[in-house]
Amino acid sequence: MRKRTWIKAAAALAASIAVPGIRAQTPASHYPARPIRMVVPYAAGGGLDAIARLVAQGMGEALGQTVIVDNRAGGGGVIGAETVARAAPDGYTVLMAGNPELVIAQALTPQNVRYDVQKDFVPINLVSESINILFAHPSVTASLADILTGKAAVPGGVAVGTPGPGSPQHITLEVLQASSKARIIHVPYKGAGPAVGDVMSGQVKFGLVGAPPVLAGMKAGKLRGLAVTGSKRSALAPELPTIEEATGVKGTENFSTWYGLLAPGNTPKEAVDALQSAVSSTLARQDVRDKLAVMGTEVQALPPAAFTERIRTDVKRYDEVVRRFNIKVE
Repeated sequence: MRKRTWIKAAAALAASIAVPGIRAQTPASHYPARPIRMVVPYAAGGGLDAIARLVAQGMGEALGQTVIVDNRAGGGGVIGAETVARAAPDGYTVLMAGNPELVIAQALTPQNVRYDVQKDFVPINLVSESINILFAHPSVTASLADILTGKAAVPGGVAVGTPGPGSPQHITLEVLQASSKARIIHVPYKGAGPAVGDVMSGQVKFGLVGAPPVLAGMKAGKLRGLAVTGSKRSALAPELPTIEEATGVKGTENFSTWYGLLAPGNTPKEAVDALQSAVSSTLARQDVRDKLAVMGTEVQALPPAAFTERIRTDVKRYDEVVRRFNIKVE
């Protein structure tokens, strides 16, 4: 009887030694084995949320697992980003976020950010990029060049509404102000919608926000587009010149808003590769590209290495601009 007990104990011991080796191989060979959580650091219903849900659906179809969108709003996107930075690096939690919370927040309000985008995340794919449009109420008929050089007087100064302090649009205005003879007044709102609404009603004469709500207002004749940020004209509004084309002012071409997918640092390469493949195949679909265009954002589809370099470049650029122009968020 004792001999049988000893044999069973030996077998159990052998099994306990063998199992860790087997389990260690399981995530790589069977990933994903359960649903994946995609954290969006803003409330449901916004522009980034719409992009995330479209990409999540395509990824889920490619991976054979549901990708669940989890909205974690607060802190200007910082809370949701931090949630993922501190999550288990197992491939089952990812972040769909933009440069405002990943890059600009670190430059403007480092005291509020408890993560380092270059150390605490693994870039998977840069998904898309949205131009910003500088626009005006239809009653403004002067050219942008005349407005910024002071040839066309604007009583009270050039008041420009943006989605908020610390946004790429805010940074763009600071650069414009440094090269303008006109007085530019930053009017921060809590999102693009209220800024666009006030320009339509004439409460504020100018605005600078992402493309979607502006394009709709331009089409309806309720807004007048002046120029776009970017190094070249956008396919979303090819009739609009870049700010440099319209005014000769350099330095505003890099302040667009981009959105990308990232995982917590140290996420296994096998999981990152699978996720990247799923994003890539999703963004290659024409129906997805068409829907993103309607949302006012253009597909970029930069893989990990190129996305990592874009982040590195943007961190350096925004740090330099914030210091040079002494930009502060009150």
